[in-house]
Formats: sequence, C-alpha cells, structure tokens
Amino acid sequence: MGRRGVVCQHHPQRRRRRTGGDVQGLRRAHQAVAALARAGQCPEHRRGAGRRRTCGGGRRLARRPFSRSAGPVRGRRRRRTAPGGAALNPKWWWLGLGALGGWLALETHWLRLTRLSLSVAGTGGRVRVVQLSDVHGRTRFLNGCLARKVNALNPDVVCVTGDLVNRRADLPRVLAELGRIRCSRKYFVPGNWERETQQGLGKRLTTPEETAATLRAVSPVARVLLNQGEVITLGGRKVLIYGFDNSLEDLAAYRPPGEAAEVRVLLAHSPLIIGLLRREQVPFDLLLTGDTHGGQLRVLGFTRRDVQHWHVGAKTEAGGGVFVISRGLGTVKVPLRLGSPPEIVCADLWPAG
Repeated sequence: MGRRGVVCQHHPQRRRRRTGGDVQGLRRAHQAVAALARAGQCPEHRRGAGRRRTCGGGRRLARRPFSRSAGPVRGRRRRRTAPGGAALNPKWWWLGLGALGGWLALETHWLRLTRLSLSVAGTGGRVRVVQLSDVHGRTRFLNGCLARKVNALNPDVVCVTGDLVNRRADLPRVLAELGRIRCSRKYFVPGNWERETQQGLGKRLTTPEETAATLRAVSPVARVLLNQGEVITLGGRKVLIYGFDNSLEDLAAYRPPGEAAEVRVLLAHSPLIIGLLRREQVPFDLLLTGDTHGGQLRVLGFTRRDVQHWHVGAKTEAGGGVFVISRGLGTVKVPLRLGSPPEIVCADLWPAG
C-alpha cells in the first residue's frame, strides 16, 4: 500500500485525519492494520508491543485500544494512589473530615459527669457537693443545658470555682443560668478572668471598680468567698466551706472561722493553692480547683507545657485529703477541646462510720 494507505493502530491521530472520522473508513483501516500485522510489516508488531517505538515518519507511537465500531477508544485516566497503593477517592477525604469534625464537636460540646465517693469523719447521711469550674460563658451543650444537668443531681452544695466569662457582656446570661440551679447553698470563688476581660484578639486587666462590680453581680446568685468560709450543717455534720481568692498571686490566705467542723471542703480557682496548704499544713477532706482545663488540647497525654505537670481529676494527698483539678466547662483562645472534654464534678461525702 502507498504512504496514504498505511494505517497503524499505534498512530491514531494519522488514522483519524486520513479517514475523516468515517465509520466505514475506520473499519477498512482496521482490516488493513490486521493484514499488516499478519504480514509482519508493522514495526511495532514486529519488534514487540511492550516497547514504545516510532512508526512511519519517526513519530512516537501511542498504544491505545481500538474499537471496530467506534474507532479508537481513549484509555482510562490513571487514578491517584496512596503510598500503600490504595486508590484515593475524594469521597473518603470528605468522610474523614466529617468524622474529625464530629469528634471535635463531641469533645467540645458533650458534657461529662465525673463522680467521686469519699469517706469522711463523723456520722450521718451523705453530703453531695457539685463543682462547676471555668465556665467561660458556656452554659449550653449538645446533651443539655448546665442548670438541667446540675438539678438532675439534686446537690446539697454547689461550688463555682471561677472564670465565669471571657467577655463581660456575657455575664448576665451566665448568672441567669446559675440562678436556675435549684440549690440553696451556692458558693463562688473568683478566678483570673474575674480580673481580666477579652478585648479584640487579646485581653486586658479589669480595673478594681470593674472587678468589684462583677463580684457584686455574682452575690445575689452565689455567696462570694474571698479568703473566708462558713460552717454549715449537712447530713447531721458540721461542714466547713472555705474559699480562697488566688485570682492574683499572693492574695490567698487561710483564716478559718472559729467554729469547729467535722468535714472541711476548700475551694480555689488555681491548683497553685496546694503549695500554701502543704506549707502551712492546712487539713482538708476535699479541695476543689480548676484553671488548667485539663490542658484543653491533650494528645497522647501531652498538652501545654505550663499545665503538663498538673494531674487531671482526683488525687489523694499524703494527709488523706482528696485534691481535685477539674477540666472545667468552657474554652479560651481556641474554641475546641481534644482529649479533655468538659465536665461536672459530683463528689459524695459518706461518713466513715
């Protein structure tokens, strides 16, 4: 055959140009290719289809399948693969991102309940103490609002250990939620965010007047304890509730009331208070603190360097008292939690007898 008659299946561009896309022409071209292949006159068939060769005028041969009815068929596009060889389907990327988002939502917005049971001196019935810490304006969760969760526990005492809000404008809403808690004995100790407020992307110290106004606003909802306490009767026993003000350094002091108590419950915002208690050998049955958020973002047990050394949850001291550092409820800086979900601490004090 002449130059115009030579058609090769490895050179589809030339075939399409010379047949003009005519179906009958493509069939005749295919028959010609088959004849050349049988005669061994096609260089590609003669040298082996496994290697890329030139055909005709030295052009590169493209190996593509050929259809009798519709001419050359474009090969399927090669799929991207992961390092292990598995195909990467965009659908799985979206599913993975959705699963990660759902997990972070549960870690941040699903409120947990941590229960403790302690044996204390004296006789009588059970005393239930509920701790709320580091609210930071968060009172609604995926599994219910804060007041409803606390009311379901029917507490004898509710202790709020500081950091109610990040922005002062949120304070009325948070106090309204705390006011819906059905408990006649509610106590509050200030945290560092009672002396600070968010401003833009940063924060600033509040003035003494602003801090005093915040504490006055809290007073109708809960009794504010600033290095002071009171002895109350619960379950037939005298219980001391004492609150430290360690919202700033060197403010904390221990000045207990003169009345003796069988059970001692101490409140403070920062766990640094344990240094003063150990130094002055202050006895206690239960110490409730917060501030660290459990690290807020904790991966494989590791978190921020400044809180890494603190334990999370309850720890028994050498004197027998239980030292609690709550993970708290809200967030700061990053509105996410990971490995440190929000919690309510519920401690039941049972008489040892």
